[in-house]
Amino acid sequence: LGCRSRMASRARLLALRLARDKWGFHAAAVAEPCPMRALEIAEQLRLQSRGPERFAPAFAARAATRAIESFQNTFKTWGEARVGTWRRYAHRVGTTVLSRIHPDDETLSNLPAACSSVEVIYPDTSSVDETRHELTKLLTDRALAVKKRFQINAFIGVPITFPMMFTPLSNLPMYWFAWRAYEQRNGFKRAAQALRTTQRFECAEAREGCDKETIKEESSSGSQGTDDRETVSKPQSSAEVIAQWVDVDKKCERTGVDANEVAVSPSGFECCRVVPNPVIPPPTLLFVPCALLHEENVWDLLSDQKSEEDGSEKVSLVERATRIQHLTSLAKRYKRALKV
Repeated sequence: LGCRSRMASRARLLALRLARDKWGFHAAAVAEPCPMRALEIAEQLRLQSRGPERFAPAFAARAATRAIESFQNTFKTWGEARVGTWRRYAHRVGTTVLSRIHPDDETLSNLPAACSSVEVIYPDTSSVDETRHELTKLLTDRALAVKKRFQINAFIGVPITFPMMFTPLSNLPMYWFAWRAYEQRNGFKRAAQALRTTQRFECAEAREGCDKETIKEESSSGSQGTDDRETVSKPQSSAEVIAQWVDVDKKCERTGVDANEVAVSPSGFECCRVVPNPVIPPPTLLFVPCALLHEENVWDLLSDQKSEEDGSEKVSLVERATRIQHLTSLAKRYKRALKV
């Protein structure tokens, strides 16, 4: 149980409000804090997490893994080459091509393969209702757009470029379309998983609300016929309930602090307002208001600032504070894709 409870089946999303009705998201799969939920979904997560390598022999899967790692390391070293060299130019061209990939493809593909719960960290200047609406839009309309891009790449791009493998021309285009189709397929399927999780929570929340109303009506009607009225216990407010897991009044510990002094959870970025080790595990759907995501900090994400040393892109305050790699470039890709 201890091993299974640490499986990454909880979706943690960072909501970035780029404009009034334009939101970007960063997603990560983190450990499920509720052992029961982790146990229920452990087998499904194990099956869904297996990639296409399961169809290949073990030696072929190992060779593919080594090839991918070698390519990633080579591409990284090209980015560190001296300015003006062909390696630095090739890295810049490759980075430009990758930056044109729609950010929703990456965000949705980073959701857990099997989702047991969802945590959304959103700017505390926005409301829960706004954030819930944008989350639903991400998991429905925008996920449908990812599915359409998958169909174009899988059923048009790959078949058209496949014959190039039998010619002296490069087979790189086919691999590109296949890779994009694979990531997009994962994206819209994982979005559907997360959507079902949020819908189950909303249904349970609605049933609980109906039960509370029934109890309240029965209590009030039963107390009207007696002279000695008993005191009916007052139900907890939503603020009192959420305080079990989120300290909404806590001052942000990350703003104005050196990035090297920021403590990062082993499971990645975690808002400092989240109560550590709560008595009761957090609910299936949890919204966390974060002071770090104020508008001025998000605009710092989008500003075009270059390093004076080598002209490379400067890392934003939010990326330094959260330690989420490439968050600055993700926000700028959203800026371009959403036409902010």
